[in-house]
Amino acid sequence: MTAPEGLIDAVAARAAAEVGTWFPEFGDRAPHVGLVSGETRSRCFLYRVHLTCDGLTRPVMVKVRHSDANLRRLDLWQDRPILAPVRTMSDESTAQREYAGLRLIEDALRDEGTGRFGVLRPLAWMPEHAAIVTDFVQQPTLRTVLLGTSRFRVRARSRLDATPWGNAGAWLRAFHDHQTSMVLPPRADTAAHVGGLYEQFADFLADRIGPRPLLEELSASGTEIACRALPAQLPLATGHGDFVANNMFTTAEGRITVFDPLPMWRAPVYQDIATLLVGLRALPVQAITQGLALPRPAVARYEAAFLDGYFGADDVPQTAVLAFQLLVLLDKWSALVSRRVRDGKVRPQLREARIRIASRHYKEEARRLLSRLGALPAVSATDRDD
Repeated sequence: MTAPEGLIDAVAARAAAEVGTWFPEFGDRAPHVGLVSGETRSRCFLYRVHLTCDGLTRPVMVKVRHSDANLRRLDLWQDRPILAPVRTMSDESTAQREYAGLRLIEDALRDEGTGRFGVLRPLAWMPEHAAIVTDFVQQPTLRTVLLGTSRFRVRARSRLDATPWGNAGAWLRAFHDHQTSMVLPPRADTAAHVGGLYEQFADFLADRIGPRPLLEELSASGTEIACRALPAQLPLATGHGDFVANNMFTTAEGRITVFDPLPMWRAPVYQDIATLLVGLRALPVQAITQGLALPRPAVARYEAAFLDGYFGADDVPQTAVLAFQLLVLLDKWSALVSRRVRDGKVRPQLREARIRIASRHYKEEARRLLSRLGALPAVSATDRDD
């Protein structure tokens, strides 16, 4: 994969000017810069680049933002409600915001000396290419390690203790507690707003997959459910933007390095918490296997460790955490039934079968959360068997 015209030359120019800061071992010598590999993602291109000088080589990652609609999945229905507004910033502004987010992480962890957290250094922002340059980290993501524990993995399953999950919770608390000068608008800051989203998601899903008792309950009583579970005004903090296991590297010792921040709002602290927990329970392999791929006791340990890492000696606000898990789950479920890949990638019949199977898992997760919130005391046999 080739890089856009001028990109590698621009990286070389920045490296020549700043290499002493990036890699002090190079001194003031301008390194040779060479492209090693490239990868296409739905909203960015990733390029691995090597800086070489007098036998020393240091890798960096160049991330170029793009808005190519042909590389993203399509929405079948434009009326799908969403938890967070669609990003409307330019590619240049998005790259700058991610760079600012990485610097914010650096500041938040500057005095942290336990060794539980790593930092992905933001080396440069290049607005002319809508790009940022960062360290290259040769570590698996927490999601990759988690998938290695699946019962359905062909090779012998790897082991994963709860240490990285506890560290992820502690990382998020440090990030939320850090004060920033960034001016960010509030988002979903009241219980009533959350309840309104419950009702919107329930109506959308009922229109697409048919009525269900739990959807009817949410449609009729979403605001009441949210107001019972949540304080009227929700505690806000700078949101990570996509706090999932695929956006954090981990080591064998459980050290966590979080990346891909896109702080755009001051969001309820429970949203980042719920995003990671729902991402754990609603992994595609979990949805397709109806929750059998990952052992339930292990999932419960990971959740408990994460919450303990975040709240520490404070009491866990269980109903608030559950209420936001339900909200994030409904958002993901709505995206599941709404989106499709580009023509020719997956047969429509196969996609529909996957959606039906995965929807059963999402429905069971929604029922579990509603039951724990005391909002769904009984479920009909018809709903349970569909």
